Amino acid sequence: MKEQITIEELLEMEPGSYLLYDMRDRYSFDYGAIPGAEHKEQAAILEAADSLPKDMPVIICCKSGLLSDAVAEKLRTHGIQAMNLQGGYYGYLMQSLHFEADKAKQVQHSIHKKFHKEIWSRFTAALDEYRLLQPGDKRCCSRNCKSTVAFLLKWCIW
Repeated sequence: MKEQITIEELLEMEPGSYLLYDMRDRYSFDYGAIPGAEHKEQAAILEAADSLPKDMPVIICCKSGLLSDAVAEKLRTHGIQAMNLQGGYYGYLMQSLHFEADKAKQVQHSIHKKFHKEIWSRFTAALDEYRLLQPGDKRCCSRNCKSTVAFLLKWCIW
């Protein structure tokens, strides 16, 4: 019997093919929870052990996966397919943040690919028009230089 489940494995499972109990306090659960999770505190989960289904996985989640591991272990002694969610709710949040960051990078790359030529040509036209760079000028990365470039880029985009 499997004792642990990863966030990735959980997200690949079909909803309704498992039970997911979040044993964090009510306030934390109300603030945010994994979709499909039911709030049930540790004592209530253990008291309900005899009535939990034995034919489907029961996944136990806490804040970090430490406390829920002990609860899942106790449920397994009752013949329940109990698994601890590795990383707990914090692990789920981190997974979500990484997904969002990857998605943001893809969007940024797509925008850059589509609009780079148009924006860059307006930027270089502004450099020429205002004679901001002359032959022999040294380019720098000072705060003033960066703010001038940022201003020009903003002007070119709008």
